[in-house]
This record gives sequence, structure tokens and C-alpha cells, in this order.
Amino acid sequence: MRQLPDINSPLIAKIPQGTTVDILNEVNEDWALIKYENLQGYVMRKFLSIKVETPIIPNANITKEELVAIQEKLRDALALVD
Repeated sequence: MRQLPDINSPLIAKIPQGTTVDILNEVNEDWALIKYENLQGYVMRKFLSIKVETPIIPNANITKEELVAIQEKLRDALALVD
């Protein structure tokens, strides 16, 4: 994780692979602003993968197929990196 969205910006943390972080903003096609533990900084988006979890909504009038379609649209919108 870097201070600024630039490969030459100083590192402020090393994040282990598989760690869950919060994406605060997608700065551009290459960089995202994230929160990791109590730090905020920038990582290259190619190192992120987006996990969309199925929300638990009591009494929601939505079918599993509709939920899957919504998740697929979210994945497309976030340009998932596998």
C-alpha cells in the first residue's frame, strides 16, 4: 500500500495476499484508495479482487436468479480482477 497512487510513492504497508480490505474509491483504471486496519492508502487495482457476498435480507421479495443477475452486474461495473 502506497501513500499516493504512484508506483514511486513510498510504501506505507505490506498487505498479505488474501487479506480483506475496504475499497474507499476507485481513483482511476490503475489505482484504488483502500482502508487496511487503521491505515488508508493506494494499491494497484490489478492486485485486488472483489468479493460480492450474498446479503441476508429478511423477507426480501427477490429470487435467487434475480440476486445472481444483480451480482453479475456489480461485478461488471467494478471490473473484477480474478
